[in-house]
Amino acid sequence: MLRNSGQSLESSSLEGSHCPPCRSLTRVLVESYRKIKEAGQKFEIIFVSADRSEDSFKQYFSEMPWLAVPYTDEARRSRLNRLYGIQ
Repeated sequence: MLRNSGQSLESSSLEGSHCPPCRSLTRVLVESYRKIKEAGQKFEIIFVSADRSEDSFKQYFSEMPWLAVPYTDEARRSRLNRLYGIQ
């Protein structure tokens, strides 16, 4: 996220394809992400999956134009979950 001064902000959202509100948020984020990138702004999203299977992760991630922590990197996903208090 960016302030109008150009200062970077951090935001987080850990999501899974099994979560209807997450899927709705993803649609909004995709549109916003593309507009921000087209405007040449510094902005990045990193998807940290809460999906229950690698197939679900792959299907959900295919809808996203941003980066992701690999589903197979369970250790990193677990550390991020603990860091941000996600259960």
